[in-house]
Amino acid sequence: EAERLLVASGTTERVIPFPGWTLPGVMGLAATTALLKSQRVLPGQRPVVAGSGPLLWAVASGIIAGGGMPAAVIDLADTRRWVSSLPALFSRPTDLLKGLGWMHSIRRKQVPVISSAAVRKVWREGASLVVEVVERNRDGTLRRDGQERRLSADALCIGHGLLPATEVTRLLGADHVFDAQAGGWKPVIDDQQRTSIPGLFAAGDCTGITGAEAAQLEGRLAGLTVAHETGRITDKLYRMKAQSLRRHTLRVSRAGASMAALMMPAESLIDDIPGDTVVCRCEDVTCAEVQAALAAGAMGLNQIKSWTRCGMGPCQGRVCGDTVAAIASRHLGGRTAVGAWSSRVPLVPLPMGDLVGAFAYHDIAIPKAAPL
Repeated sequence: EAERLLVASGTTERVIPFPGWTLPGVMGLAATTALLKSQRVLPGQRPVVAGSGPLLWAVASGIIAGGGMPAAVIDLADTRRWVSSLPALFSRPTDLLKGLGWMHSIRRKQVPVISSAAVRKVWREGASLVVEVVERNRDGTLRRDGQERRLSADALCIGHGLLPATEVTRLLGADHVFDAQAGGWKPVIDDQQRTSIPGLFAAGDCTGITGAEAAQLEGRLAGLTVAHETGRITDKLYRMKAQSLRRHTLRVSRAGASMAALMMPAESLIDDIPGDTVVCRCEDVTCAEVQAALAAGAMGLNQIKSWTRCGMGPCQGRVCGDTVAAIASRHLGGRTAVGAWSSRVPLVPLPMGDLVGAFAYHDIAIPKAAPL
């Protein structure tokens, strides 16, 4: 047992379902980033890169650097939204220059960039993926007079932002609040990174999407608070260092929050999910089945889970939870009313050996037979 625990569980990637999103060759932007960085493997030689936020450009640029050539970049945002984020980005010039470098590498290779557009569906034709792209209005709704395009690719890398990973803090009973601008549900913390549970701290993007630099600073502040509480540093030193860390965190968080806002998908993407589209890929639950449960009287996420098995698979609702909650919010009066999944252990898939430990057959206690 630990006297204090710091949770820094990071984020979960969000992909809003569309027909064909479970096909081989379709993967998330964050998953593609991990593939490029850790394995130095391309998702394909000519993938379509689609979605929202800065990761869109980072992935497309990384594919080019790795020797691939994106068939197109499909950006949900328009130029106006990117320009509106510039004032916040000026507080982090290094990141701004990095982002401009990504865009320059993409433009230099003359990769087609389609703004204010989204992937509507994907299907296979032979060895290729066909990606259907439709234009959208500024509010995210489909443009009735918009141009429909079909792109041929060998992969589709797509993502609609990041969500705070709150499974641990929810499991431990900390208070949470829904904040759409911060990515969704997040633990309630004070200015010293304390949650509502004594001895439990949280830091980083699991407390709201603000970026890697802010996450590191919050972790340092939480560690400093623990050191102060345990008498390792003086009050004077703590106040001086904590004040500096908070000031720095506030400054860098502005840019991170601005990028989080760019990653937020339009609510209309949820309304456009066809009924026969799978929303829970672990348990093959469709959008229509979720809506049927709501029509039958389901009053929250956990009741939908009980009735449909949605969220009971290996991912424990990390992939489908936000989408199902958004669908339910249309019926139940908002995301706060819908609630969140009840966390269950194990939080991630574990090998059976980690759960049962090392023992021989004769170590198993055999109960006495019941009398006949």
